[in-house]
Amino acid sequence: MRIACDIDGVLVDNGHWARFVENWDAFIEAIPYGKPIVEGILLLRALTGVSANEIHLITARWERSRDATATWIWNNCGLWPGNPIHLHMRPDTVDAAHEDPAQQRLKLCQEIQPGLIIEDDEENAKVLVEAGFKVILFMRKERG
Repeated sequence: MRIACDIDGVLVDNGHWARFVENWDAFIEAIPYGKPIVEGILLLRALTGVSANEIHLITARWERSRDATATWIWNNCGLWPGNPIHLHMRPDTVDAAHEDPAQQRLKLCQEIQPGLIIEDDEENAKVLVEAGFKVILFMRKERG
């Protein structure tokens, strides 16, 4: 089965610093400091450990952050032996100010046709469910 999993908000918590980053280059420099979300990583590992699956990690991060993102995933999530992993990123040419994130996520999922999607954004999840996809809405209890 193909499993699609959002990165930010499911596998990595960058909320503690992302909102303070003033430009994309600073965001890329801060990627290594993203905190792993243990529950999200364990959920994805549990789902992929049941049988051979194809993993599609999806993110709104731009393509130019691919190396930093892939390194973070390697260092913090480990590998899922026997499961092909694909990393889908926003093209550098896409202007984020003029796109609807939920529609962009839907378009990507229509292309890759996952059997299950793990998503943390309620609007994205709603659009995906309405389009017929099976979605796990990953919500974390705020710790404080």
